[in-house]
Amino acid sequence: MEKALFNDDLLWDYADGLLEGNDQANVENYLRENSAAQTRLAAILAEKQALRALPNERPPAGFSAHVMAAWVSEQMATGALSPKKGRDWVLLSIVALLGIFLATPFIALIFTGIPATSSPILEDYKIELPRLPLEMVLNNSLLHYAILLILAFFTLRFLDKYLQVRHTLKLKSNIAGR
Repeated sequence: MEKALFNDDLLWDYADGLLEGNDQANVENYLRENSAAQTRLAAILAEKQALRALPNERPPAGFSAHVMAAWVSEQMATGALSPKKGRDWVLLSIVALLGIFLATPFIALIFTGIPATSSPILEDYKIELPRLPLEMVLNNSLLHYAILLILAFFTLRFLDKYLQVRHTLKLKSNIAGR
């Protein structure tokens, strides 16, 4: 086996018995030819034996909550969890599209109220925007579903932010209560 293809990961896999077939045979051949690799394998096996000899201890109750609380307080101190960081571009683009969607009829109303020109030559070519009855637009079921989906999205987004802040405050109070 070439030295470039041989590494500690292969030795660990060999020591764990994870290699099969050609890979296992190649490592065994390399070990027979290379005394440094044999020494490294012996060190790996000794390390595995030392790890097996360690007692398994169960962490105290609430250990993970304390670790997470410490992590959150560290992140808050460094500003990594700052609300200014990482604006949600998806949310901003949805809000922008919604704003354009809602502003379009008003902009169209403004432009249709202004006469195009007073030139007698262009009077025959007067451009008019199509007019939709307001009842037809408001009774559109697609619009109703879109509004419901948008309201549901923003409600869930607000609820998610509220729960995140509540969880962060709970973790901070757990740290302060220690």
